[in-house]
Amino acid sequence: MIPHSLARPGWRGTSALLLLIAVFVAAIATAVALPAWPTDFHGFWSASFLALRGTPADAYDPAAHRFVQETILHYDGFAAFFYPPPYLLLCYPLALLPVKLSGMAFLTATGGLFVVAFRPLLPSVAWPVFTLLTLAFSGSNWLIGQNGLLLAALFMFGFRWLDARPVLAGFCLGCLAIKPQFGLVLPFALLASGRFVVVASAGATALALIGVSTAVFGMETWVALARELPALHDRVGLDAQAFKLLSVLGATRLLGVPEISADLAQGIATCLACAAAAIAGRLRPDAGPLGAVVCVCALLASPLLHAYDLALLASPLAWLATGPSSRGTTITVIVAFLWVAAWPFVVAFTEAPLTPLILAAVLIAIWRRQLA
Repeated sequence: MIPHSLARPGWRGTSALLLLIAVFVAAIATAVALPAWPTDFHGFWSASFLALRGTPADAYDPAAHRFVQETILHYDGFAAFFYPPPYLLLCYPLALLPVKLSGMAFLTATGGLFVVAFRPLLPSVAWPVFTLLTLAFSGSNWLIGQNGLLLAALFMFGFRWLDARPVLAGFCLGCLAIKPQFGLVLPFALLASGRFVVVASAGATALALIGVSTAVFGMETWVALARELPALHDRVGLDAQAFKLLSVLGATRLLGVPEISADLAQGIATCLACAAAAIAGRLRPDAGPLGAVVCVCALLASPLLHAYDLALLASPLAWLATGPSSRGTTITVIVAFLWVAAWPFVVAFTEAPLTPLILAAVLIAIWRRQLA
């Protein structure tokens, strides 16, 4: 489906270097152009600052966050921190650098992982084109300083090594304990496909992250997180109204559906996504198509889904784009790609709750090709 003119493997070494330079320049340009940059990253930096100060439980105290962001970072907005302690462990060293420099380092590191994970899925695409594709999938993350590129990289590494290196694959997928809402479908797919070594490795990794973060930060961080969960529920409602929540829950809330009904709709979507992942695993497909299905199901299953998380679509769209496909599949891939790429510039202002429908269309396209 990719035109031959875009699939020449030329100027690999030079273009690889140009890609990395372009990514770093994009980070610097973003920082210079947007005085409030990196918006969401302020929450990560503040959590790190509070943890390094010896009060990690304060990472879940909105008042403490606001104080750090107003008095130390001089940030007019407010970036909350609703991640579990394993993610706080990842954020721990971030405040050792000034916030903008730390944000550049974080996005360059996670962007580098994304590039390394994504490139093998499109090996014949020329580097200049691949650079544009990478920037398109990562735009929302660069603009606000988020972690969607890390999420996508963990999924892509996990399914690349699913059969060849199951322990390493399980380690990557177990690291999703940092954003557990996206790991809901994994046990269903992996157990149904009989990949028990991957499941054991993923479970051990998740438990290790929980144990280490608890040992480093104390049990009080979990208590503090639990105490803030009602605030997270309120935040979900605000994000849905502001067209920031792209899940089934967000779409139904944006359409004016009552809260209980919206929660029910999301619950049904989550159950259907888990069932689809289990069926895909039961069919025992290769890691490529199984990974494509699981990535889309993970997005559909999560009630907390934002634009930066859509970087996870890079893997299924690449799988669809590099094989035989119908005209309908081609249109689906193009629409889904444009939806992700144009989000920060156009789509975010349309307030059209179409993301669940687009994800469903991508999932159907994968199923049709897989069963053809």
